[in-house]
Amino acid sequence: MISIYLKHLVFHANHGWHEEEKKVKGTFEVNVEIRFENQNSITELSETLDYSAVYAIIQQKMNVPTPLLETILQHIEIELIKQYPYIQFLFLTIEKKSPPIIGFNGSVAVGLTKNYLNP
Repeated sequence: MISIYLKHLVFHANHGWHEEEKKVKGTFEVNVEIRFENQNSITELSETLDYSAVYAIIQQKMNVPTPLLETILQHIEIELIKQYPYIQFLFLTIEKKSPPIIGFNGSVAVGLTKNYLNP
C-alpha cells in the first residue's frame, strides 16, 4: 500500500459558527493521509496521486467560508474520492488555531477517517 501525506498546510480563512469568526480570519492547519494499492512499479505521475492536485482540492474548499469544519471535511472527501476513486483509506484533520473562546489557550480540531475497504 502506498501512502501520500500532506502535512501542516496552513490557511487563513473565515470559518466558524459565531459572528466574530466570520469577521476575523482564523488560522487553520490541514493534514491528510491517503492510501491506495498499486501492484505495479510507479514510474509515471498518472500511476499515483498528484499531491499538487490534492492540495488544490483542499485549498479550494478551505477558501470557501463555511460555518462548520465538519462540512469542509466532508466536501474535501467527496472531491478526493471523485478525483481518485481508487483511494482505499483517508485520514484528514482540520485544526483551528487559537479559536475565539474566552479564556481558552490552545486549538480545536476535527477529523475524518475512512477505510473504503471496510466501510
